[in-house]
Formats: sequence, structure tokens, C-alpha cells
Amino acid sequence: MQHKWNLEDDLVAVCMIKNGKNCLKYQYETTCSILDVQPNSMNMRLKNVEFVATDGKSGLSNAGKLTIYVWNNYKDMSDEAFIDLCNMILDLKKQIKGIVEV
Repeated sequence: MQHKWNLEDDLVAVCMIKNGKNCLKYQYETTCSILDVQPNSMNMRLKNVEFVATDGKSGLSNAGKLTIYVWNNYKDMSDEAFIDLCNMILDLKKQIKGIVEV
């Protein structure tokens, strides 16, 4: 089944573009698992965000409206606050899913 991207997914993707793939407290693969996203799919989403962030100079051009909305509304948030927000989102999603990190 194809993943249906949501606000939380795009917030995490934008945070990773702004601060690096390893900016969050969970490893990349664990982050993807918590979000129910395959790592390759997240890589493509990151390329979509990159396209928006660079005004089309690099990345993949098929960014959706939600991705553009998230970038435009969260790009100026402080890095620390953005990382904290995304870590809280991941913590909540992890709790709901009952994922235990190994």
C-alpha cells in the first residue's frame, strides 16, 4: 500500500532538510518506521522538500501542496524548537504504535 503523506511526515522531512538527516533523536530508519514510511520513500520526500527549499535549483519537482505549505510556514522556526517539535511528534507516534527501539 502506498503511504499517504500527512502533516507530521512533512514536518519531519522539512526538519531533516533544515538540520540534516540525523538531527532527530531517533536513527533515520527508526524515524521512518515510526512514521510508517519506507526509507527510500522518505529519501524521495526529502528531495521534494529540497526542491522547494532551493527554489527549484535541486531536488525533485513534484512536491505536493502540503510539502510547500509546511516549508513556507515552518522554514523560519528556530532549529532547536523545530527539532523539539519533531521529536515530540515522533515520541507520541512511537507511544501510540508501541514501537520499541532496538
